[in-house]
Amino acid sequence: MMKSILAVLIILCFVSSTKADEVGRADSPPVSGETEPRAPSPESRINDLERVCGTIERIELQGSTKIREGFIRREITLNPGEKFNLEQAIESKNNILRNLKYIEQVNLYIEPGSEAGKLIVIFELEETRAKFSTLSAGYSDEEKFFGTLQIWYDNFLHRGMKLGIELKEGDKVDCKSLTIYEPWLFHTPHSFKFKIYSDEYERIQSPYEGKGDYWIDRDGTILEFGRRAIFKNITLALRYRDENIQLSDLEDVSSEITSTKKDADINSISCRLDLDTRKFQQIEGKYELAFEDYETSWLNPIDGWKYELSVEAVNDLFGADYNFNKWRLNLNQYLKLDGRQVLALSGKGGYIAGDAPFYERFYVGGGDTIRGYKERGLTDTGGNKLLVLTTEYRLGLTKSVQGVLFADAGYAWGKGTKVNLDDLEYGVGTGFRIYHSLIGGLNINFGYGIDKKDWEIHITTANTGE
Repeated sequence: MMKSILAVLIILCFVSSTKADEVGRADSPPVSGETEPRAPSPESRINDLERVCGTIERIELQGSTKIREGFIRREITLNPGEKFNLEQAIESKNNILRNLKYIEQVNLYIEPGSEAGKLIVIFELEETRAKFSTLSAGYSDEEKFFGTLQIWYDNFLHRGMKLGIELKEGDKVDCKSLTIYEPWLFHTPHSFKFKIYSDEYERIQSPYEGKGDYWIDRDGTILEFGRRAIFKNITLALRYRDENIQLSDLEDVSSEITSTKKDADINSISCRLDLDTRKFQQIEGKYELAFEDYETSWLNPIDGWKYELSVEAVNDLFGADYNFNKWRLNLNQYLKLDGRQVLALSGKGGYIAGDAPFYERFYVGGGDTIRGYKERGLTDTGGNKLLVLTTEYRLGLTKSVQGVLFADAGYAWGKGTKVNLDDLEYGVGTGFRIYHSLIGGLNINFGYGIDKKDWEIHITTANTGE
């Protein structure tokens, strides 16, 4: 049954991409008989973009060899016959970088058109090298030594689809997943995502005491439909999760864990609202890029913000063994400072209404929350209320390496416990952000826990697939 469903989904996405290609070709404006892309002439180029005034005669794309033009043009908000708008041009550049992860650099040029008052808008693209697979090994205090194989293709079949396969194997972890993502379903601003996964972990209830080992096995399927630009920069997504959780080896854990169902289903429907204005390249004055020699990957925003609000309803009406609602709020703000400096601010909040099992609660400690502590080291069985605040100062050291100074604060409060800011735990430290088109992003952090007065090392990879 699942194979049939998967086959239908692949055909659906393929047909959608084929239609997008046909429409994209039809919508592509003529290039006045030219068969080869022209190299922009520095002599004819208009450098002061803030003073450009005129009507767009045509839009040219240069440097793209791995994807058909229609899939790029749908990210561009400018249109031939309209007045040139610098804000729309910048928005188009960031749309390409944000949504087409196989494009790592976009340059914008303006040249005079065939007559006075006409303009030719040129987007010069630099594609990533063939990022098809990565094989790596790592270590964490919770998962110990493990190996990871990621096969993620952001431009599957050269049609803008995304296909991802991930395998993670170690003494305490065994994970497998397959993801298919179509960002423009039937050439409309609707997206579709299908993911099937099987994750098995050995967890430690009390990391600092080194006791409370147990195994958790999560097998599930995710279906998600999204709608881009319901308003400017706002995306709406609806997701269905069908997951089975099995617990084993519970001899050395607390009664709260042993009293949890050993075999349970989590079925949920969630709604997520995103606001994304992140910028990845900066135009200033006469087309000088402040980060022109700096990696402008989608992993490295230099300005703008991304806000995400979601609510998930787990209910027996959907076939679940539990009833609870989970609210999440993620706030990320990026402030461009002088030169290669960026100030990144983030906040995470969460609230669970109802009786959620311990594995659905919020946890604090580790590379994604407070980096001066072990993974999940500050909350043995999780909390129903979450607050995490982070400040990072980032300095570009080379084209693909950033140095980072950070400060974290946060806590997760249990059910029936009032939120008290005096409970917050703090961590500070330093680290590096490494970006490469072949491996995505790698975060190396050295965190110091203020209360425990000790260091922790966290090495995590940026999410290259979603």
